[in-house]
Amino acid sequence: MNSQEIIESGLLELYALNALGEKEKADIEKALSQYPALQNELRSIELTLEKYALSREVAAPEHIKMNIFEEINKTASGKEIKSPQTHINNTFKPEPYARMKYFYAAIAVLLLTNIFSNLFLLDKINKKDEELITLQKNFEVMTEDFDKVKQNIAFKDNFIEQLATGEVVKVEMKGVELSPDSKTLVYWNKNNNEVFLKVQNLPEPPSGKVYQLWAIADGTPVDAGIFNNIEKDSLLKMKDIRNAQAFAITLEPEGGSINPTLEQMYVIGNI
Repeated sequence: MNSQEIIESGLLELYALNALGEKEKADIEKALSQYPALQNELRSIELTLEKYALSREVAAPEHIKMNIFEEINKTASGKEIKSPQTHINNTFKPEPYARMKYFYAAIAVLLLTNIFSNLFLLDKINKKDEELITLQKNFEVMTEDFDKVKQNIAFKDNFIEQLATGEVVKVEMKGVELSPDSKTLVYWNKNNNEVFLKVQNLPEPPSGKVYQLWAIADGTPVDAGIFNNIEKDSLLKMKDIRNAQAFAITLEPEGGSINPTLEQMYVIGNI
């Protein structure tokens, strides 16, 4: 590789951090002896790394400082402390590298620590976000359920108040030949025309079918609403009806019918 290719490859940065194998390291040192531009680039990288390390410098403990001063005193007293030397069979010797190897090690540790810390924190943040979303959804569901309970209580309170006035007519609707065990109750307020249906026993409607309540008013069947909630003793608010003489329930296609399907009548009751 030429000098530009080496610079672009990132090998100089790895060399500065002592992260190359012996062969790659020897190849870079050979290229450094050939290309002055590479020497300048390496010094620039080393200075950048040195500034980064110094910006995060941590003061050494006092006992470390004392040990260093003792070693200096020993050297000054004639006890020479030898350090290993790196010999390169060329004219270029990367002296700044030997001087800064501790900075590079510190930088590598800092980088790895920051990476793992950030990954750990990111994972915790993501989990907290998921927990918060779950709590928010649960709260919304609880709020909806609470609103439904309040509405149901208000609905039943209103129904009980109407019963107490004596203005509500109770209509027992009994099963016909198609479903003799079926039975329901209708509560009709003859003053404000409100109709409440209490299911006591109705079979589960088949798929694509619903029950439809009819009122016979002035001799004509009038739609009083559709339903598929057949839970025992459930109380349903149906459509208001005027001048009712009787009520009946038929099984109709989903969405209801304009006229009742008499062959699918399940219960009927007269006022």
